[in-house]
Amino acid sequence: AAYKCCVKGCTNKGSISHRFPNPRTRLDLLQKWIKVIGSDQFNEMSSNDIHYKKRICSIHFSSGCYSPGTKVLNVNAVPSLNLMLINDISTTDTNDSPSIEGVIETINCSVNYVVLNDIPCTSTSSESPYIHTTNDETFFGLSGFKLLDSVEKNDVLPFTNSMHEHDDVVKKSNLKKKSQNNGMLNKIGICHSKLLTPKCKSLYGTGVMLQKLLRTEKKKCQTFKDRLKAAEKFSDKYLDSKIIGCMTPAAAIFTKLQLRETKNSPKGRRFTLEEKLLSLSLYKQSTKSYRLLSKLFILPARKTLSTLLSQIPISTGLDKNLLKVLKENVKTLKEKEKCCVVLFDEVSLEPQLQYDDNVGCIVGFEDNGLDRTQRFADHSLVFMIKGITKKFKQPISYTFCESSTKRYDLANQIRNVLKAVHLSGLKVVGTICDQGTTNTAAINILINDTKSFYLRQNQEYNDTFYEIDCGVERIKVVHLYDCPHLLKGIRNNLLSKNLMFTINGHQREACWKDIVDLYELDSVVQDVKMLPRLTREHVIPGEIKKMKVKNASQVFTKNIMNQKAEDTAILCLFFDKLFDSVNGSYDKVVDGKIFRTAVKPNSPHHQLWRETLKVLDTMYFVNPVSKERSKPQPPTLKNWVKTIKDVTLTLTYLNSTGFQTICSTMRNCGVRSLLLRNFNQDSLENMFGALRALGYRNNNPNCMMFASAYKTLLLNNL
Repeated sequence: AAYKCCVKGCTNKGSISHRFPNPRTRLDLLQKWIKVIGSDQFNEMSSNDIHYKKRICSIHFSSGCYSPGTKVLNVNAVPSLNLMLINDISTTDTNDSPSIEGVIETINCSVNYVVLNDIPCTSTSSESPYIHTTNDETFFGLSGFKLLDSVEKNDVLPFTNSMHEHDDVVKKSNLKKKSQNNGMLNKIGICHSKLLTPKCKSLYGTGVMLQKLLRTEKKKCQTFKDRLKAAEKFSDKYLDSKIIGCMTPAAAIFTKLQLRETKNSPKGRRFTLEEKLLSLSLYKQSTKSYRLLSKLFILPARKTLSTLLSQIPISTGLDKNLLKVLKENVKTLKEKEKCCVVLFDEVSLEPQLQYDDNVGCIVGFEDNGLDRTQRFADHSLVFMIKGITKKFKQPISYTFCESSTKRYDLANQIRNVLKAVHLSGLKVVGTICDQGTTNTAAINILINDTKSFYLRQNQEYNDTFYEIDCGVERIKVVHLYDCPHLLKGIRNNLLSKNLMFTINGHQREACWKDIVDLYELDSVVQDVKMLPRLTREHVIPGEIKKMKVKNASQVFTKNIMNQKAEDTAILCLFFDKLFDSVNGSYDKVVDGKIFRTAVKPNSPHHQLWRETLKVLDTMYFVNPVSKERSKPQPPTLKNWVKTIKDVTLTLTYLNSTGFQTICSTMRNCGVRSLLLRNFNQDSLENMFGALRALGYRNNNPNCMMFASAYKTLLLNNL
């Protein structure tokens, strides 16, 4: 070794010697080394002198003190082997063993500004603790010290370092500044540049200058990065506030998609769920158009959309996941916004069997969600909920059936749907359907069950409502018929029969021939027509589209009749006012239609309905030739009377049920104005139209196509 080992009694030669830790950076480690070796030989020496002049040979360090594969000490290495001071202490006679105060006083030293104070002994036993040599750091982080108490082996000698705090803070700050200023010199063990040779001084100056340039460039780079991030954030905010904020939600999603994914490779593009749903709606509208759009814009592949549809576990019957989502959304609604009606209707399908590999079954048989039969399905029954005061609609269930759903099966499905909707938090106040025979029979089953329940309870009952048992409570539901279908039924029967009615004490007879004659007379002069709204599809029986409500409602309007057919004109005016009163969609009067407004306690609808009921009670259809009553009479007239009675009794708050129950429920929720257009099947009919229009014009889809289109519309809430 170039330096003599400073450990007392060490005579080793030829081993590698190690310098004491630098006090500027590792003063605490330097103190540990001094404590381990003994401080008596370092009296009157500064810490810098110890660092530069004293060495310790390698035999005093364990193998764990070296960095793996090198002869360099690690940063926390402390000498712990072959220390004569410790051996001398440990081999002393036990009778003459020094006290702990003596040991600490022996180790106590003053290095620069650090002072170790004497520590009083905590043990009064005659057997003083001894210090033995060890390789573990157990004495407050100092290697080679271990205290064993003869009475209590787990007692640890308390030990604290007393230091001048003010001088310590000042000197450490000075050392930190010097270490920052002389970083390159510290690496070669020189404290000042004056000790360098002229050539080294020149190189040192160049290095300092390069370091300054490096720090400047790093600062510029960091500043540029911050500015770039700020610019990106500003551009996103500007885009959202100025451009995307003015777009529709669909346009905003599409624009963000193009801006984000245009720079990415086709295999590296990722799409959000909203973007996939938007693309799915485009794809279902027209596959050819979607292929063209995919070439012009960034859109998900067809396989991605098919995978999305296959991952949606929606099948026939009530879906638990859909009800769970519905229940969460209902929690955000106000009490008066929870009132709703349940619509149900059937749509025609093409009988066809197809295997669905996603669920592993054949689609095309009868399936009500609980049972499947081997009969081919050619219709689908759909249930939908629709808000009364808040605009929302949601398909809730669909099933497949042959010809038409059986009445008992339909009654059970109505019970299950109403119970599920009620448990979701919504308030069902009514059900609405058309005048189908099966629908009427199913409602009669529910009414008879309710009647039986009231008889068992010895309570009075009228057949204007039915009740559903929801477990804890029974909910009262009013059934209504779709008014547009009622008007269409009047028109269809009037094509082949004459309608007799009494108004203002005079019996009158309306016939469809008067309307045909008026249309032919008005069509003589093509350029000047008194009735521009009427076409052959409205008037000519062979060309009339009997399923279109629009054609029926446009015939029964006050602007089409002349004075030659007074009875028919009076009938048209009568149904024009009646249909407006049950189809109001505005609070204010529009186009002079005073009855096509919201129904309120003091609105003019009540007087109209009281007069209307008298006329409807006198109506019946007769044979145009024999003038005999038609047998049986169409149910349209009876259903009109039932609907208007319910409306009248409801809105005049008489002691009855039907619409009164609906209005009472709405009144309890703070609603005193009703738009009766919300009590029809328009939402369900619009859904059927959208189902037939997806992909291409398909008026008669099969069960597989219906299920796929149902999922698409359900996801997009169309």
